[in-house]
Amino acid sequence: ENMSLNRILLIILVLIFLVITFTGLTAIFSGKTKGQIGTDTEQELPVFSDADSRQNLIKLGQMRISTEEDSSGNNSVIIISPMLEYNPSDSAFFEEINSKIPEIRNITFSCFTGYTEQELADRTEQNIKLELIQKINRILVLGKIKNVYFDEYMFL
Repeated sequence: ENMSLNRILLIILVLIFLVITFTGLTAIFSGKTKGQIGTDTEQELPVFSDADSRQNLIKLGQMRISTEEDSSGNNSVIIISPMLEYNPSDSAFFEEINSKIPEIRNITFSCFTGYTEQELADRTEQNIKLELIQKINRILVLGKIKNVYFDEYMFL
């Protein structure tokens, strides 16, 4: 009995060692250092650049929104991932936007729930963006959103 208990403890010890070793090797080979492990979040500020300029965008995250019911009583689900462009040199405005993300997400939801799938399909992307920008800018005090981009925009 004592021999089988020692064997079980040895197996557990070996498993713990393998898990720790695997986790360490994964962190080393993924290029992340100790301070970076697990720090990826939805709210990070991505910086995209092109040949002419740098644009700063704030991701609002993926949203699943039910559209208005059409005349036959059917509604659709639209999946969007909006990003807001703002002036990169204005850190106070960046903080204001971040503090109002829940309210901005609610505005975004309301912009899409008020239309049927067909109405959204008939509107131009520019009109949808314009409406969204105007509604978001109404609640902002320190600056204005320059543009809205969609990483994702699809109906289910």
